[in-house]
Amino acid sequence: MKNEVVYQIIFQIIFAVMWSALFAKFYPSLYNFVNKYTKAGDDIQADLEFVNTIILRVPFLLLFMVLAPILLQYTK
Repeated sequence: MKNEVVYQIIFQIIFAVMWSALFAKFYPSLYNFVNKYTKAGDDIQADLEFVNTIILRVPFLLLFMVLAPILLQYTK
């Protein structure tokens, strides 16, 4: 049981880092590509910083790490 929770926490940290990298690198380019056809607004001129996107996801990751063991206790 405890190993499962540890593995989940490690997986969530790795997932948050990978998601942040993808979000920081590809979101502005993808948004500008779609916006070229839809003309919904102005293009994004600034690149997102990798560290900032991780910092934005840390509170959600911490919340998940606190709630996941509690929810797992109720499901078993």
